[in-house]
Amino acid sequence: MRRMLRYAQAMRLFLALTLLSAAGCVGDETFGKYGAADRLWVLSEINGKTVSVPITLTVPTPGRIAGQADCVTYAAKMIAPYPWFETKAIETSNRTCEKTPAETHYLLALTGVTQSEVLNDTLILSGNGAELV
Repeated sequence: MRRMLRYAQAMRLFLALTLLSAAGCVGDETFGKYGAADRLWVLSEINGKTVSVPITLTVPTPGRIAGQADCVTYAAKMIAPYPWFETKAIETSNRTCEKTPAETHYLLALTGVTQSEVLNDTLILSGNGAELV
């Protein structure tokens, strides 16, 4: 009986250590880990057309994006591994001014983005007929 108890305790310890080590292996696999983090990305084009309003995107913490434009700030959780791109519920906060058409177009396009590509100093987000550079 005592031997069975020790065996059961050893198995529980083994299982706990295995789960803890596996949890340590799971981390941020979003585009932030592959070159997009620690940078301030400034939108220059939407579907090949120059954007005159400054709109930014950052990766403030692993698995999250955030950014701002003249009249809106936004943040969202990233839920897809690189090179795929998927956000969960983009949260926005409007300032006292009215959003420009470029800001509205950007946020709508961002919700449909499905792929990301980090090429040196260029970030390309695309999907569902939109390309954000």
